Amino acid sequence: LLLLVLRQCNQCLQVDRVTQESYDRCMNVNCKAVFFLTQLFAKRVIAHNRDETNIYSVINITSSNAQAASILRGEYCASKAAAAMVSKVFSVRLGQEGIVVYDIQPGLIKTDMTKTVSGEYERRIKEEGLAILPRLGQPEDIGCIVATLATGGMPYTTGHVISADAGMLIPRF
Repeated sequence: LLLLVLRQCNQCLQVDRVTQESYDRCMNVNCKAVFFLTQLFAKRVIAHNRDETNIYSVINITSSNAQAASILRGEYCASKAAAAMVSKVFSVRLGQEGIVVYDIQPGLIKTDMTKTVSGEYERRIKEEGLAILPRLGQPEDIGCIVATLATGGMPYTTGHVISADAGMLIPRF
């Protein structure tokens, strides 16, 4: 199991004001780190004799912003979309080694990163139906999903995106 929790780029700017430094930092933290840590984990697992009864998993956590564009978080969206592709690429490579790879894409989760906007999102969820399930997610929700994946709770699967967004990105009309 490789679980990465990396500090997010919290100084996201409107897309036309993003600096190269901000973009590079976001890509380094949210994509490059995921790529090379996944690669390192995979090399170590592959190099050792493995017990076939064990489950070997890579569980990356990106964001619903890997799919949903925001002009206020352009470099963040780009970095999360790139990290989501890292999960897909490694799932293709590592499947033959018996290592499964998943990408969890949380939506609106009540964390330190979202505390300044959580009130507005709670209002939009309740009044405008922003998400289908009428609440902000909790870190424990993501932990439950990680535990399910890490313990083989979804056998015969790999390379999947788990949208943990309360249905927020389901197209509706």
